[in-house]
Amino acid sequence: MLKLNKLTDQEIIGQLFIVSINADKMKTRADRERFARKYFNKYPPGGLLVTGRSLERVYATVQWAQAISKVPLWIAADIERGLAGIYAGGTDYPHFAMAGAAGDPELVYQMGKGIAAECRAIGINLLFSPVVDLLTENIIINIRSFHEHPE
Repeated sequence: MLKLNKLTDQEIIGQLFIVSINADKMKTRADRERFARKYFNKYPPGGLLVTGRSLERVYATVQWAQAISKVPLWIAADIERGLAGIYAGGTDYPHFAMAGAAGDPELVYQMGKGIAAECRAIGINLLFSPVVDLLTENIIINIRSFHEHPE
């Protein structure tokens, strides 16, 4: 069991941060060592926001980062429509607006459960989803919202 009181002040400060890592750029040992020197030496982060396209590279990067971290990392991603929404592979779920339009909360629940299972399988444990904004004329929210009414 990790004892937080055994962390240095710098390690505690680092726990407040999530840094971005592009898994597709972590191809060689030198790439990983360069990233580790930059982010894991003085202020090791509390988590990583993993970008890239290759699921295999994402998985390998997550495993490597967890292995070198003194504290278990939050592995974050902005996944709204399943892994296929940002990575090459995984299930491609419908946009939230389509799921909301079906009018079936059980369908939305099962969709969320499936997305969570796929994320867990590659090591992602912090999702920036679902978006709970209401459907409005805002072009950014648009199909990312379940419905225009909060209920």
